[in-house]
Amino acid sequence: MSKNIRIPSGVTTSRSSEFNEIVRSIDDETLASAMADPMSRTVVLHAVFDEMPRRLIGDRVEGVDSVVCWRIGEPADMWTVVVANSRCTVHQGNPGLDPAVTLELGMVPFLRMIAGQMGGMALLVTGNLRIKGNMMTARNMEKWFVRD
Repeated sequence: MSKNIRIPSGVTTSRSSEFNEIVRSIDDETLASAMADPMSRTVVLHAVFDEMPRRLIGDRVEGVDSVVCWRIGEPADMWTVVVANSRCTVHQGNPGLDPAVTLELGMVPFLRMIAGQMGGMALLVTGNLRIKGNMMTARNMEKWFVRD
């Protein structure tokens, strides 16, 4: 599965706003319980990563050529996000690319970050996010995508 789409700055989608509100309204224990179900987890991760190409802010990634590996939950679901030529492509798993950075975090912290409740730095400081590889890429990623 791959998607390539470039959007101008400031574009948002109501679907992600609704998702974020739902995540924000649920406590950690309930989120963890819901995401323990493999079907629910798969549906949520597909929804999040399928949305990334549409949320890329093309003018913020001009000149960026980067592969980011996400390892989410335990056992880890792996997703690869490729940003190149002002476009974003997502892959479930790793299509054999060498990541510039790998981000490892639990499902609940991942959802909190996606919903805008916690930033990457807060997750890193609290030990909920592990970063391997290029720290500057990890730091800059939050600026690459539209946030609600």
